[in-house]
Amino acid sequence: MAARTIDRVSVRQQVRDILHTQIQTGELEAGQVYSAVTLAEEFGVSATPVREALMDLANSGLVEAVRNRGFRILTISPADLDEIVQLRVSLEVPAMDLVIARGTDEEIAALRPLAQQICDEARRRDVTQFLLADTRFHLTMLELARSPRLLKLVAELRGQTQLLGLRGLAVSDALVASAEEHLLIVDALAARDTQLARSLTRRHLQHARGIWAGITEEA
Repeated sequence: MAARTIDRVSVRQQVRDILHTQIQTGELEAGQVYSAVTLAEEFGVSATPVREALMDLANSGLVEAVRNRGFRILTISPADLDEIVQLRVSLEVPAMDLVIARGTDEEIAALRPLAQQICDEARRRDVTQFLLADTRFHLTMLELARSPRLLKLVAELRGQTQLLGLRGLAVSDALVASAEEHLLIVDALAARDTQLARSLTRRHLQHARGIWAGITEEA
């Protein structure tokens, strides 16, 4: 019974991650209603974990339940995106002090292959895997701050974003340039350079705000 429960939770989380990424990139279109049954058929799983994953996303404010029809994808306004990035800057930039103070050399070094994976996915133009790798990197990095509340808050803020211009950037070098910023951040952390790590993180989040808005120029 326990094993089956763990497996079900795992499927639910995997489905949630995929749906979330599809919402972020616009593959699931804002304003459209999607059936849990139809999505389950596409994923090759039962409808239950898909429905549960969609309810998780509803709690995050990304979708809303439509009675007898399914779930509608909601749109985040530019004002919402501005607020999200401002909050992320206020949390993540000073968090670099904690990451440097509390992270070991080995833990910081372990961030490099995660950053490299983001670059590899960007060069392959694989938007879905790029986003998944990006999330892994940022949350793993913030784990080194040893602040569960900080990690939870940032994870929630990341979960509320829609990267509207990302698919367009995937065909240009801008996505690769954004990906390579992660390697620079790792270099700064490894050098224990707090000011540089802060500056690079702030710039990276500002660039991300441009991507969320579908803007390709630097913020």
